Amino acid sequence: MTPAEARAAVRAVVEAASPVWIDPPIVQPGALYLELLGEDVRRRALMLQDEDGADLCLRPDMTVPALRVALAQTPPPPPPLIAYDGLVFRKQASGSAREREFVQVGAEWIGRAWPAAQTPETEVVARALEGCRAAGVEPALTLGDASLVGAFVRACGVGAPWDARVLRALARPDGLRALRDALAAPVREDPMAAAIASLPQENAERVLTEMLRLGGVSLVGARSAGEIADRVRAKYFTDGETKPSAAALELLSALVAINAPLAEGVASMERLLDNPALTKREEARQAAASVAAHLAALGEQVDLPARTHFAPGLMRGVGYYDGLVFELEAASLGERASLGGGGRYDALVRRLGGEPDLCAAGFVLRPQRLAEAAS
Repeated sequence: MTPAEARAAVRAVVEAASPVWIDPPIVQPGALYLELLGEDVRRRALMLQDEDGADLCLRPDMTVPALRVALAQTPPPPPPLIAYDGLVFRKQASGSAREREFVQVGAEWIGRAWPAAQTPETEVVARALEGCRAAGVEPALTLGDASLVGAFVRACGVGAPWDARVLRALARPDGLRALRDALAAPVREDPMAAAIASLPQENAERVLTEMLRLGGVSLVGARSAGEIADRVRAKYFTDGETKPSAAALELLSALVAINAPLAEGVASMERLLDNPALTKREEARQAAASVAAHLAALGEQVDLPARTHFAPGLMRGVGYYDGLVFELEAASLGERASLGGGGRYDALVRRLGGEPDLCAAGFVLRPQRLAEAAS
């Protein structure tokens, strides 16, 4: 099968659901991705600047640009199902076999309610698998759930603002090690941070701007002084809060390390519920029971591949998922094994300006890799 044939096969699967096709601009506001994914995005996205020095980027995915177009339509609400087919762009390390630009074909379901017997995640996973199979590939499927990880973090007694920092660490390959190192290091007094943190928020930007001016530091292609001041204040106050315990980090590390066949993976998750690091055990129990029931229903309604694993720590390549998340892979492609994936991301819709009760879930596939895997 050629890439063009794989692309047509996936498009036909998406088209059968009667979507509204959207072709979002290739150039996107860099500040939006920095807000969503943090400074890490600079290592992955192809960043640009406009004539005023504001950050732009070539779209590193299709989900965010397509949602922006759908949510901006007048009059609202957005279409219940949107689809897209276009190039995305990624920065890759020298010598990497991974593509710097490639086609993504996918769809996003947006709405306030779905039929009780068919959750949006069920539809999304089913369509993504159908797209792979239409291209002649039986993929391996890995399922995770971002809400489960968040519930375990809270159940360990990790509160704001440390909860967000721990979640970011869990999403990175070496994140927990780096966090442990940071926790073990003595806190050094930072007079500038202390000064900025002591000020009312409205004055912090002005003072930081003056400090940078006196130091001869110019902000070129970086975050604004106001954003930097907010981050300095947040880190200063975080350092002063009660830090997560070693036992909590050990438990969370064990949770995100689970990657096993579906039933075995769920059992491994449930065994962690007896861990004494869970100071709010009932919250973790409720979250685990909900995820287990959801996965069981998914298995009943969808023809899952023989190789279906459960990996609670699965985060894919972007950090905006807040519910079910899944990855489709072809092991024969080595480091380029990912064929696509998707999940649920209600909070992203709200951050992009959607109404508070809107929900969303979607998937994306890569025709070039599907064609290679089918060969």
